[in-house]
Formats: sequence, structure tokens, C-alpha cells
Amino acid sequence: MCPVCGRALSSPGSLGRHLLIHSEDQRSNCAVCGARFTSHATFNSEKLPEVLNMESLPIAHNEGPSNAEGKDIAFSPPVYPAGILLVCNNCAAYRKLLEAQTPSVRKWALRRQNEPLEVRLQRLERERTAKKSRRDNETPEEREVRRMRDREAKRLQRMQETDEQRARRLQRDREAMRLKRANETPEKRQARLIREREAKR
Repeated sequence: MCPVCGRALSSPGSLGRHLLIHSEDQRSNCAVCGARFTSHATFNSEKLPEVLNMESLPIAHNEGPSNAEGKDIAFSPPVYPAGILLVCNNCAAYRKLLEAQTPSVRKWALRRQNEPLEVRLQRLERERTAKKSRRDNETPEEREVRRMRDREAKRLQRMQETDEQRARRLQRDREAMRLKRANETPEKRQARLIREREAKR
């Protein structure tokens, strides 16, 4: 789930790409050195183990990759669901951070950092399939608990929104609804209208 707008996404990679739409938000910066991402090609979406010592993250002073923009960024590492961080490619601060970790964590993280695109896509597809399988096998109680947890997370995120973020989210929601209705089949449209009439009673 996007920590900025609350949108549910299918994988860490999808979340990383989605986060780039929040181009004016602090969360579009590298979680380690603070450099701002300018395209999909300039970042990695890293799902790091909990044992990665976040206290050792440096405070960014906009040093590092050439894709950093503007003045120094007042920065604190963003916290994403499931420990997901956006890390710019070839981030010297990130490599230095990895060197301070245990050998097993370092090996795991470096393997992800050097992952070929084809292997990465295959892994993300496996993760999506596994997630779908888990949800298909959920009991009604587990599904309700998950949905309650998701709703609460979304509520907390929206409480922290700025007015600008809220306006952008509402605009995206309106556009998504417009596109969804434009692609409705007559049967789906009829079913939706019936549901809406029932809800108004």
C-alpha cells in the first residue's frame, strides 16, 4: 500500500514505480542519501530485512548521485510498508550502509541490487502469484482482519496528508472513477446503478 495516497499495489516493484507520481513529496527521494528520483531508471525498490540497522542511515545533505536536484533536502528516512525503501542506483551511502551489516544481510541485499531485469520481473511475478494464492485461500475471518488492517492503515495515512496531497489524491480518485465507468460493460453499469439505488434506500 502506498504510504502517501493509500493506494494498494501488488508488489514492492509496483509500489516503487507508483511512488514516483508523488514527485513533490519527500518520499520520492532516496531513503539513504536523499537524492530525488527523476525517472524509473534511477532507483531500486528494496524490500530490506528488519535487521537492517536503520539508525545507521546518514542524514542526507544532497551529496551523491547526479540525479539529486535543488538545495539541501531536510530528510528523514521514509518508512514504507513491509520495510520497503527506495534507493537510488549506485548510491555510495547505501553501499557503505550495507558494508556495516552482517554478511548474510549484505549478501542478500547486494544480490537484489545486482538483480538482472529479467530475473527481477520473474521474482515480482512470483510474489504477485503468491499473494493472490494467499488471498484466494483466506478464510472469511482472515479476509475481514486484513481489510480492517488495510482500512486502519489508510485512515492513519490520510490523517497525515497535507492539503496539497489530499487534493492530488482526490483528483486521482476522480480520474480513476471516470476511466472505470467509461470502460463499464452495460451489464456492470446496470448492476452498479442497482447497488447505488439500494444503498440510497
